[in-house]
Amino acid sequence: MRKFRFYYPQPITIGQQVLLGASQHQHLTKVLRAQVGQNIYLFTGDGFEYVAKIIEIQRQTTKVEIITQDGPQALNPINIELNFALIKFDNIDYILQKCTELGVNSFRPILTENCSIKNASTRFNAKFTHFNNIIISACAQSRRNTLPSLKYPISFNELFTTNADLKFIVHPRELIPVTLQKHIVNLNNVSAHSPNNLQILIGPEGGFNTSEVELALANDFQVLSLGPRILRAETAAIAVCALLQGLWGDWC
Repeated sequence: MRKFRFYYPQPITIGQQVLLGASQHQHLTKVLRAQVGQNIYLFTGDGFEYVAKIIEIQRQTTKVEIITQDGPQALNPINIELNFALIKFDNIDYILQKCTELGVNSFRPILTENCSIKNASTRFNAKFTHFNNIIISACAQSRRNTLPSLKYPISFNELFTTNADLKFIVHPRELIPVTLQKHIVNLNNVSAHSPNNLQILIGPEGGFNTSEVELALANDFQVLSLGPRILRAETAAIAVCALLQGLWGDWC
């Protein structure tokens, strides 16, 4: 049976009665045709899922009572931070949705030299709530009870301030200068390790320029090439997250 799951942005406890937001009320009553007495499921991002019974349907809101608490949900054994260059916003929607389903813990947009979007940072910030709602919807759909964090854009140079066990810059092999080929990592040689924190860097449609690759390498990143084909940025993000989940995450 399909579970009707909704995000509630505040802490809740068993026995508490809460009012759902207008959009959730609209979806429950107009789309799902929910009735008084029916159970739904809430998550707050704390790792738990809450069973809630509809006790009253008003004109503009629905009141529910928290019945039980399930969880906490098992945590992914690897913490994945996905840093992605600002690309077309529809494609950012796709990255956030699919990589949330794949278990990414945090998202950080990066301003790169080949970014083709004018005023990209300002425009991203204006749509920040929209992007965060994409993440919330993906959590609801995939039965994930923890919310990934979404950060505001930073410059490429500001990226190199956090530590991770492994850091990968995803870049097509044919675009890597011969002098940097030695930095391409073979995951078969590192798969015996069990990293806790992974940092991934995905470039824009035009790719990273050589100076950006060199700066990443100087800050302990390794080049990860995803085979002989040139992938779109959003495809590369999904592919590398799936690959790392299969090696070290909760797909094992």
